[in-house]
Amino acid sequence: MISSNLLVGVFMPVKLVVYQLVGEDLIHISFLKPTAFARLFKSKDMTDVAIKLENDLHEVLEEIVF
Repeated sequence: MISSNLLVGVFMPVKLVVYQLVGEDLIHISFLKPTAFARLFKSKDMTDVAIKLENDLHEVLEEIVF
């Protein structure tokens, strides 16, 4: 996939932001959706991989316990 469009490297690795607002107990985790990036390249293969990656990220987030 990456070899088909080397510009995809600009978006790798997926960055996560973990933060807690002042006065809150809640911890937030945010990331830009890989599928949004993949659409920029108009590649079905890249979009398919991005969907899998996004699903994996959501599964990981569901398992996190603070």
